[in-house]
Amino acid sequence: MKKIIISIIIITIAAGLLGCGADDSEDGLCKIVFFDVGQGDSCLIVSANGSNVLIDTGDGLVNGLITDKLKSFGVKVLDLLIITHGHSDHSGGFTEVLSNFAVKNVITLEGALSSVDLKRAQLNGTAIINAVYENALDLDGISFKFIWPREVLDSFENDNCIVAVAEVNGRRLLFTADVGVDEEAKIIESHPDLSCDVLKVGHHGSESSTSDVFLDIVSPSYAVISVGKDNRFGLPDNSVLERLSKRGITLFRTDIDGDVYMTVDKEGKINIKN
Repeated sequence: MKKIIISIIIITIAAGLLGCGADDSEDGLCKIVFFDVGQGDSCLIVSANGSNVLIDTGDGLVNGLITDKLKSFGVKVLDLLIITHGHSDHSGGFTEVLSNFAVKNVITLEGALSSVDLKRAQLNGTAIINAVYENALDLDGISFKFIWPREVLDSFENDNCIVAVAEVNGRRLLFTADVGVDEEAKIIESHPDLSCDVLKVGHHGSESSTSDVFLDIVSPSYAVISVGKDNRFGLPDNSVLERLSKRGITLFRTDIDGDVYMTVDKEGKINIKN
C-alpha cells in the first residue's frame, strides 16, 4: 500500500504496480494526457509502472466526462490528485472523481476545497495534504517540485494557484495553473534557472499570463493550452499565440486537437499525438 511521508524538505510516495503493462515498465515509458474538458484544466500522468497522478479535474459540468476519460486509460486508482486552486474549472469535477475512483492522496491549498468535499474525501480514506512552497515529491519515478505560492494569501485565487514542475525521464513539464504575469515574474526571480520541455500555458491562454520574459526564461519546446471550443472569453488570446509562435514553440490546443497525448521514454524522447 502506498504511503505519503511528509517532511519540511521532501514528500515521497512509494510506488506500487497498478495496471501497468510489462512493455511500458520495461521501456520506462511515461504517459501524459492533457484532457479536453472544455473550458477547464485536467492532466493525467501515468508512470511506467502504472501509478496515476491527476492534476485538476475540469469543471464537472458534463456528467461522466472526466470519469470516462480516466477509465479510457485504465485508471481505477489515483495515487495522487493535485487540485491547483478552488476555481470550478479546475476543481469542479472533484466530487465526480472521488465518487468513481479510489483516491489515495490529495495535494491542494488550504481553502481550495469545501469543507464538505474535504470531509467526504477523508471518510473515503483519502489523505489531504496542503502544498508547501519548495517541497518536493517523488512518485514512482515522477518527481514534482512546488514552486508557487510562497504562502497562501487571502486574495484572488489566481494569485494562489499551485505551480509545479514535474520531471519524468529527464524531461520537465511546467504546470502553471492560472497564475498571471506578476506571479510569473516572482517565480522566475526566485528560480532564475527554471526551464521546461513542456509548458502548460497559464490561464487558458489569457493575455494576463505567459509573458515574453517568462517564455524566454523557461524556454519550452512544446506548449499546451487547455481551453474550451468557442468559449465566451475569446481564449486563447492572439497575443499569447504570437508570443509562442515567434519563439518557434510547438503548440497544441485542446479546443482544436482534443486530448493531447504524449509519452516520454526512458531515454527522454518525447512523442506527442492528438
